[in-house]
Amino acid sequence: MEAGADFIDTADTYQEGQSEQLLGEFIQADRDDLVLARKFTVGACPGLGISRTGNSRKNLATQSRRV
Repeated sequence: MEAGADFIDTADTYQEGQSEQLLGEFIQADRDDLVLARKFTVGACPGLGISRTGNSRKNLATQSRRV
């Protein structure tokens, strides 16, 4: 942040969700000054069925409740 960076990218699948948990703890005090981008794909495996994979509205809402 001292060098001007304010953008962080993460995903629910990085380290099985630990990435987001740790990141949340690390940036808590500065959260209002940062842009946090996150990938939210639930069930990246197509074998789970069309309604359980991809970036649909349903999956976005499911992930939003988990965070």
